[in-house]
Amino acid sequence: MTTYSSTDVVVGRNPEYRLNRRGRMVVGTIAVFFIAGLFFLLGTVFSSVVQASEVSDRQIQQTTVLVAAGDSLWSIAQEVDPNADPREVIQLLVELNDLPGEVGLQVGQNLIVPIL
Repeated sequence: MTTYSSTDVVVGRNPEYRLNRRGRMVVGTIAVFFIAGLFFLLGTVFSSVVQASEVSDRQIQQTTVLVAAGDSLWSIAQEVDPNADPREVIQLLVELNDLPGEVGLQVGQNLIVPIL
């Protein structure tokens, strides 16, 4: 009977695992995708919170105004809120009424205006 003796085998210890260059690249790529996915998920959650708060700020009381001859968005904005910057009020009027930028007001047109 022949017995072989090997000094390479260590009994009672777990074998050591080492990553070669390809393995490190795979683990690194997985980590990058995981972190990118985490940022995407957090960005999606927090952007919806920001959008919801912007929408709730726009819940204001409104009334309608009939456009008369000589009226402009500037003059109507000054009547709506004399203490505010007319450009901001005009922007609000454009948003509330879905007004295109290049078309002016027409006499007899009803405009939705905020009650401030």
